[in-house]
Parts: sequence; structure tokens; C-alpha cells
Amino acid sequence: MPKCNIKVRIQNSEIDQTTEVKAIFQDNRIKYKEEDNTFVTFDYENNCLIRENQNLRMRYHFNEKEGIIEAKEYNRELKVQLNTKKIERNGKNIEIHFDVEESPFLYKIEEII
Repeated sequence: MPKCNIKVRIQNSEIDQTTEVKAIFQDNRIKYKEEDNTFVTFDYENNCLIRENQNLRMRYHFNEKEGIIEAKEYNRELKVQLNTKKIERNGKNIEIHFDVEESPFLYKIEEII
């Protein structure tokens, strides 16, 4: 399992957060854990982002028009409208501009060399 250091940026109208974490790159997927114990997987082949913590599981398939947010405590799923504006990839680096329910987001992974 090749390990790497990455810089992750998540931006919307409320936050602009950048963190550096250690990640594992395997089977065309990158996996890392955020400071708040949120586990994140990005599948480069399917353009799928999964973020999961104790309370929620979020799945955004950027090739589709819908994302799913699951509230684990209530065993309920909420479908959200997903509109992918742009995906740019260069090796492990990826930048995705998308809207969730018409709110703009940026998700970016950069490998630190």
C-alpha cells in the first residue's frame, strides 16, 4: 500500500478548510482520516467521494445527479441534488467544482512531494 502526504481543501460559502494528512493510495483509490475521525475515500475510477464518521455517511458520485447523506442514528437516507461543474485530474491530484442543492463547493486533493 503506497503511502503519501496530501493536502485536502474543502470550500463552500461557509468554510474554506485546508488540511495536510497522510493517505494510502491503493486500487485507484485514496484513503485518509481527518482530524475529527472522519474517514474519507475518493475513488478516481468512478469519481466517487465517501466521507464517513460516527454519525453520518456521505456518498457523492460525481458522474451522477444525486448524492446520498445517511444519518446512521436514524437509519435514514437523504438524497441531495448534485451538479458537477468541472473535474480536473493530474496523477493523484484532483480538483472538483460542484453544487449541492445549488450551493457551490470545491473539493481538492494535492499530493505533497
